Amino acid sequence: MSSEDAGRVAAAIAEYDGKGIDSLASVAAQIDPSPAVLQALCDFVGSQDARAHSASTWLLRRYASAGATLSSGQTEQVLNVLTADCHWEARLHVLQMMGDLTLPANRVERLWPAVIEQTTDVNKFIRAWSYYGLAVIADQHPIYRDRALTLLAAADQEAAASVRARLRRIRKAFKWAG
Repeated sequence: MSSEDAGRVAAAIAEYDGKGIDSLASVAAQIDPSPAVLQALCDFVGSQDARAHSASTWLLRRYASAGATLSSGQTEQVLNVLTADCHWEARLHVLQMMGDLTLPANRVERLWPAVIEQTTDVNKFIRAWSYYGLAVIADQHPIYRDRALTLLAAADQEAAASVRARLRRIRKAFKWAG
């Protein structure tokens, strides 16, 4: 990553006010997700700043959905958001990008309970996307499918429309969940 790219990524993250994503979207459109850029973003994920958590995970989600592949170490750094005390937006972004990650088998045993914990979060979007995270884990590691099906069935009683809508999308996306 050139020092110019590093400066632009850092500036966009510093400018992020927690609301407007224009500077983040501009960076995502103009800077290729080289391994160095992805690593810099993963390093921001580990910072103590809530805005940096949210901005870096937003950029990582954007790059991952466009086909960028994180290394196993970078994946570990990103998944740590689900077990750390991070801003809810950072957790949401990580849950949303789980389908674009290869979840290491040695990490899933710790990840599964962390994602289940997210299903009881006060934020309805975190709850909704946590069910997606459980489905992704079960899709990549079929040993979890029976447990995921039980949790998805129980979630049908969820009052939040956003959770019920996400459950419908999960059942469409994952044939075994239908």
